[in-house]
Amino acid sequence: MTLRAEEWAGGVARTELSAWLEIVGWPLVQAVGIVAAVGEAVDNVALHAYPPVEGVAAGTVAGLWGAVSVEAVVLAAAGTRRVRVVVRDWGSWNSLGVLQADGLGLQLINDLMDEVTIRPGIPEHGHGARPGDGAGTEVTMISYAVSRRPG
Repeated sequence: MTLRAEEWAGGVARTELSAWLEIVGWPLVQAVGIVAAVGEAVDNVALHAYPPVEGVAAGTVAGLWGAVSVEAVVLAAAGTRRVRVVVRDWGSWNSLGVLQADGLGLQLINDLMDEVTIRPGIPEHGHGARPGDGAGTEVTMISYAVSRRPG
């Protein structure tokens, strides 16, 4: 799914992911942690990825500037299964800003998921992220393993 990176996006992502996890028969206790981690990642995009850009009117979308995507898939292997979720934005990466933030969001994501990889994009021409440059950030989260679904 692709959403506008606004304060409501995390709630929509949580609702949609919860419904999908129920459809694929994910155990409820484990699903709660996945949903919380993904919601937090989407909330982080809404809070940090799209600062005001000089020369671009507030609320303007140029390409995917202002968007967040969430993609989830079940990974099955040797009697177990895990969920891989990728949260992607096309905004700017500010490592200093992340370090200055309260830091609880990223810690929560790391605590709830088995594996977390954060890959900041590389803007074209080595400049800071600008609308439409496709730099962004990709957060890949892999859940802890659960037993394969019977049947």
